[in-house]
Amino acid sequence: MPNDPRVVLVVHLSVNESYFDDYVQLITAHAQNSLRLEAGCLQFEVLFPEENSNRLILVESYEDAAALEIHKQSAHMSDYRKRTEGMVSESKIYHCIASAELA
Repeated sequence: MPNDPRVVLVVHLSVNESYFDDYVQLITAHAQNSLRLEAGCLQFEVLFPEENSNRLILVESYEDAAALEIHKQSAHMSDYRKRTEGMVSESKIYHCIASAELA
């Protein structure tokens, strides 16, 4: 395994229905900011499962753990947290290493 493996987050979110449209706008802007402002953010997708209208899945990929830490500490992440407080009723974050990183 490489010394600094790529970090992938898969995040399952349940969004309070009354906030769903607002949340989608905020998370989409946050994803775009992450890609634009953070050199170590390689991917940030917002997925809409067909089976459930108030759930989202985020797929985020970072160069390494240091890049993820930069993301967590960024000003735009702080702003996102403040603006979305109370909008998400449930979240589950899976920290992953891509299979190519295991070779």
